[in-house]
Amino acid sequence: YEVEGVHCGEDSGLGSAWEANVRMPAIVRWKAGNVPSGEESYDMVSTLDVLPTVLGILGKEIPDEIDGFDVKNVFLGQQSPEEGNGDDNKHLFFWRDGFQTGPLPSPFGRFDVVAMKIGWYKIWFWTKSSHYNADVEVHHDPPLLFDVLNDPAEAYPLDPSEYVELIDRALRLVDEHKRSVDWTQPLT
Repeated sequence: YEVEGVHCGEDSGLGSAWEANVRMPAIVRWKAGNVPSGEESYDMVSTLDVLPTVLGILGKEIPDEIDGFDVKNVFLGQQSPEEGNGDDNKHLFFWRDGFQTGPLPSPFGRFDVVAMKIGWYKIWFWTKSSHYNADVEVHHDPPLLFDVLNDPAEAYPLDPSEYVELIDRALRLVDEHKRSVDWTQPLT
């Protein structure tokens, strides 16, 4: 499967959501006995997960308005790597600006979800180089799809006809997520 005109996985600078720009290792440390020493996990976690995880560790309720997931089971070593990102409930949205059209003044354009992850699958709806470059965003229908565990460079798109259910689920999740955003509040 080839995508014409899209430099899949290219590190195209600030504002790009390709894995080369967003994937970071993380280290978790806590007093002896709480976090196992020397363990590794390939679970997908995000900085959005910090607050719900701290609330979960403290035994507090996590309000529905908070984005992110309680990943204390990952941090505390209570989840085996095999259980890891096979969790189809774990998803992450990648927003960005810089689109040609939108309510914000130039060079910002509009904010939109350009990609998302469901487990180790990354689904691309829009591609564009880094912020404020003159190139026009490209909409993908069907979306580009990558297995970022086995192809972290996002160089080889998967055939979307083999992942129809995953793509349908991704489109539904993006729609639900966008409808949950309160656009009347100022961005801070």
